[in-house]
Amino acid sequence: METFARRRVAGVGKKHRVITLGCKVNQYESQALVQALGQMGSPAADRKEKPEIVVVNTCSVTCRAAMQSRQAVRRIVRENPGAVAAVTGCHAQQAPEEFSQIPGVSLVSGTAYKAALAQRLMECAPGQTVQVFSAPSHTLRVFDTPPGPVHGGLARPRLKMQDGCSAHCTYCVVPQARGPGRSMAPEDALAHLAALKTLGYAEAVLTGIHLGRYGQDLGADLFCFLKQAVDDPRMPRLRLSSIEPCELTPEIIALAASGKVRPHFHVPLQSGDNETLRRMGRPYTAEFFGELIRTVARAVPGAAIGVDVMTGFPGETDASFADTLALLEELPSAYLHVFPFSPRPGTPAFRFSGKVSSQVVKERSSVLRELGERKKREFRGRMAGKMMAVIVERAFHKDKTVYQGTTENYMHVLVKSGKPLRPGQEVAARIEAGPGEELFARAAEV
Repeated sequence: METFARRRVAGVGKKHRVITLGCKVNQYESQALVQALGQMGSPAADRKEKPEIVVVNTCSVTCRAAMQSRQAVRRIVRENPGAVAAVTGCHAQQAPEEFSQIPGVSLVSGTAYKAALAQRLMECAPGQTVQVFSAPSHTLRVFDTPPGPVHGGLARPRLKMQDGCSAHCTYCVVPQARGPGRSMAPEDALAHLAALKTLGYAEAVLTGIHLGRYGQDLGADLFCFLKQAVDDPRMPRLRLSSIEPCELTPEIIALAASGKVRPHFHVPLQSGDNETLRRMGRPYTAEFFGELIRTVARAVPGAAIGVDVMTGFPGETDASFADTLALLEELPSAYLHVFPFSPRPGTPAFRFSGKVSSQVVKERSSVLRELGERKKREFRGRMAGKMMAVIVERAFHKDKTVYQGTTENYMHVLVKSGKPLRPGQEVAARIEAGPGEELFARAAEV
């Protein structure tokens, strides 16, 4: 016990910097690490300071993300000689040996060991033999629950309440990096949300690797959790991050229609061609997806519906791409997230025939992105004149009468207010059309 105490004290005062690549779950986990380090006596370094502890939280969802992760690690080692340099995250889980061989790296921590990372960083000394903490992803069965809420200084903090994925889509490397699905205990999730409300946050974003499967390992489900949370006045308003089509149930849609869940859904499509969906291992058809999105739009007028779509999956023909484009053209979506297929070693699709040329992928991506921009403009235009709830994000430059904010249906706006507002506060505001890409709102006087 005395040895532990001496090691911990030795790290007090060391400043740290955490660099994050990838998804909202990664961002949440980085924020949890920053909070844990701060509580142990390690403050965050500002931009002008040289940190003594540097961490890269990596991503491996695409080949590009994996490459960027490696580049980030080499850069932080080069820019911070003498610092404790650590690597964690999904690519560290998949390629621990690769990172351990980079000169200057002190510690590599896989997915199973994130909860202990802060303490190990405080105990670690630069120049020592690299330490590697790794376990096979299929052994990851326990959800690591932080001791308290994680807000990370965000106006709309997140709650990671689910981790891992057991779906095994043929193109996806995430199950290899994150392990099987597992969930935060409902009582812990509710306690974290209530604590965020007590801290003054009006909204929280529920997130996970496979959020729609929340609770299945605990004999619960996402709708039951939502119903309990939204009926409790101690909770902030809730927004869902990405949710799979088959898990966006009529009950969850009804909660949004009643105003108890934010009117914003991000739903992965990936392809509008049924044969491509089958080869991807996606458990729905284009017809099912189309009817789901139309149902949401009818039930929740004004809801922002975002759609993920992939281009260049092996075997994607001109005809199958045309099916995807036709479906997206007629759907009442608010924006598209377009990304090219990335062949990931260890996935079935890595070996699929019918590779699509990079030039064709680029051209198809461009067509879809143009469609997405048009849909975004049209959706924003339809919101002009409507009164909406807006979460204040920050003051707009030095003008303390104008604030950046996010509407209940996920539009970014500049809010004009006659009185000071604080980040995390919810205000009612009327949307006004703005020049160019800007959207303005005027806060209601209370």
